[in-house]
Amino acid sequence: MKLEIVEFYKFAQHPDLKHVITQLFGTMHVFIIDYNLDVRGIKVYKKSVNSLFFTMPCEIFYDPIEKKNVKFPVLSFMKEDDKLYFSNFLKTEGKKYILEKESEFKRAHLKNKIYKTDAFKEPTYPKKSYLSATANFIKKTS
Repeated sequence: MKLEIVEFYKFAQHPDLKHVITQLFGTMHVFIIDYNLDVRGIKVYKKSVNSLFFTMPCEIFYDPIEKKNVKFPVLSFMKEDDKLYFSNFLKTEGKKYILEKESEFKRAHLKNKIYKTDAFKEPTYPKKSYLSATANFIKKTS
């Protein structure tokens, strides 16, 4: 089975939620070449500095009979060998890829002296001159 890591999306915590402690580190996007299958939403949890834990994408539903939440897998392998190969790939290649990306992220932030994430900045809006020019264009064409 041929696998390719597409990207790792690091979890950016909102500054107002600093008091909430989470181990969620991000999500991973992997492409399974043999099956032409795009797997997104593999959750990555960070237990310690170099310890990562991966969970497969799943849906959680409430079971009224059992009176508890039940997880249903979004993706499952029919062959046990494929499942083991995929999980070993995540543990080895995925871990190496994530730690490399994290070190690049830290180096870029130290180089640019950026200490806050840009994920939760205020949205930028077009300047008034652009809006008025657009409005004038719409008036002329209609």
